[in-house]
Amino acid sequence: MMDKANDPGKRAETGRGHSLDSLYDLVTGDEDARVCKDIPPASCNDQPRNFFAYLISNLMTKVADELCSAKLILPWMLGALGSPAALIGLLVPIREAGVLLPQLAVAAYIRRMPLRMPVWIWGSLLSAAALALMALAAAFLTGATAGWTVLVLLVVFSLARGLCSVSAKDVLGKTVSKARRGNLMGLSAGIAGALTLALGLSLELIAGQAAGTLVFVALLGGAALLFASAALVFRLIREQPGATEGGGNALQTALASVALLRTDPVFRRFVLVRIALLSVALAPPFYVLLLQQSGAGALTGLGMLIIASGLASSLSAPVWGRLSDRSSR
Repeated sequence: MMDKANDPGKRAETGRGHSLDSLYDLVTGDEDARVCKDIPPASCNDQPRNFFAYLISNLMTKVADELCSAKLILPWMLGALGSPAALIGLLVPIREAGVLLPQLAVAAYIRRMPLRMPVWIWGSLLSAAALALMALAAAFLTGATAGWTVLVLLVVFSLARGLCSVSAKDVLGKTVSKARRGNLMGLSAGIAGALTLALGLSLELIAGQAAGTLVFVALLGGAALLFASAALVFRLIREQPGATEGGGNALQTALASVALLRTDPVFRRFVLVRIALLSVALAPPFYVLLLQQSGAGALTGLGMLIIASGLASSLSAPVWGRLSDRSSR
């Protein structure tokens, strides 16, 4: 019988583990690579593997979100397809509300599941399906029909992303230590911002050409492929069963907490600032329409908007990620 220590497969697996550990130490920038105080003990040795599996899948979904951005890509596409401006103005509200509000209703049900990774995987696959259908709509539909079809599919996509969002936080909390999460998310957003910058530069190279539907079919198809690939990578995470009790109805809790706006001045200021920042999210589609009209249907300006978005993410996200780790208490 072959000795396990001399087994080539065992040695190869050990070598990959050491390489992953070394890369993990380099990325986290801390000699204490096994910070396991706030995750299950069984997840401690799997933390490097989980860190990179989560990082890669999160990176893929962030890039995919940019490829189907409701602030930039979809408004330009619907404008090129001749959809009414009123429908274009609904893109961002549907995208934002569709992700956040359903989480209040489903969070308690997901809490009852000892493993939440399957919820994320199904959400990612459903996102891929919605975007694939959206690409078909861009290829074969025009006018108001295209606009309404895209809006319906955006509702489905947003609901699917909401499932990913609420389950991802639970999976992250059980597999990656608190003092590593900000670095992970900041690194993911920074790399995604750089890739978004490359996308914007590519679109600027073809800016003089007419905005044919093939461009948007390719973008949405690429986003669908990234979401499907992210689901495969996410399966590599080794999640330990978690607690299933204590999951209250988040919607009822939120309504009951409205009184905090009156009694907690710090929380009230935080909410008011977030409300004021909504204008940043709602305005871009209308800038997109203005640029599109001035460019006579060409892609001129869309690439620059994407470049600006990519620069903002790639420069700021790693900084905020590191700062959040410092304040991970």
